[in-house]
Amino acid sequence: CYILGRPDAAFYFFENSRAFLLSEGLKFSKMMLEPEKERLAEYRLQLIRKRELLTRLQSTDPNYGRTKEDINGLVIAQEELQRKIVSRRGMFNADPFSDEFEGPVNLKNSILRNHDALIEIFEGDSAVYVWSYDKETMKITKASRPTYDSLVSLYIAGLSKQPTLKSQVATWQEASISLYKLLFKEHRLPKGRIVFSPDRNIIPFECLVTGFEANKPQYLLHRAALSYTYSAGYLQEVQETNGAASRAVFTGFAPVRFSPALKLNALVGSDQSLQRIENGFSESAVHVGKRASRAAFIKGLGSSNIMHL
Repeated sequence: CYILGRPDAAFYFFENSRAFLLSEGLKFSKMMLEPEKERLAEYRLQLIRKRELLTRLQSTDPNYGRTKEDINGLVIAQEELQRKIVSRRGMFNADPFSDEFEGPVNLKNSILRNHDALIEIFEGDSAVYVWSYDKETMKITKASRPTYDSLVSLYIAGLSKQPTLKSQVATWQEASISLYKLLFKEHRLPKGRIVFSPDRNIIPFECLVTGFEANKPQYLLHRAALSYTYSAGYLQEVQETNGAASRAVFTGFAPVRFSPALKLNALVGSDQSLQRIENGFSESAVHVGKRASRAAFIKGLGSSNIMHL
């Protein structure tokens, strides 16, 4: 699609591949026993922590090799458990492509009716493809996967462990603006509301540095309000299900401080920011501090049109 210059065909492929993965993921979840769900969740949590640790280690550090071995062992254990679950019955028999898919021409009357642009990202083995549509122009571009992976690691590491030295801040800012240019340099990201549909790497695009003014970094959140969706097709279905007359229920979460085991910086002032946002909605529910729990988040998924984290 990229070589042929067919962003409309690329969008069709992105959407159907996401729909297929979501469908099979739901089937996979239904096939799992409760202990298997807990083991898979533990494997995924350990992989996140080990990969984050690896980004902070030098290749000469003795722990670097051991951490890589731990990651490989966790990946193998996770795949073996998944194969065991899948073997209980065949999963991939359904055709992932549907003739009922309406295509990007209907986006103007659905998602883009209340948003200014839609961005989808597809991560291939050797390249990353970025698709965008801003009501007027549809475009697809290609970026190097190794460069993307390297910049994402630096970007996430800087967000999860706040840089303290001036040189560390400069390194993070350079990685942030480089990632922004790599993905979006050739795309028009308008001011207003933008919907992002990321692939495997779900990163906070709001913090990407877009440039500098008076030596101060300018972030993407300064020019656009971002929201995220699994896929455009899923978002369209949710909008149609809720209907035009559905209530705009707002649910917000601000844990402010996290468990010491997570080694995350406190989000000072996030509770005050959430209270200000809440004032703009007639019906809302906010969860601050310990009330901003996983259980409250899951409950909100089924009852809220807008989720703010």
